[in-house]
Amino acid sequence: MSCKYKKTLKRPVTLDEMKKEKKFKDWELIRISRLSLMPVPKQIWDVILKISQN
Repeated sequence: MSCKYKKTLKRPVTLDEMKKEKKFKDWELIRISRLSLMPVPKQIWDVILKISQN
């Protein structure tokens, strides 16, 4: 897997915040928290960006 920098978020979104978001309940990062690098589906990325703006 390769990864690429896209942009800096306004503020970091914590794992605790993600665990509270119901839209993430089936995402591997939440279900298998030992993962360190993984793809982020566009729908989830859009929500992460929105959360980071608050």
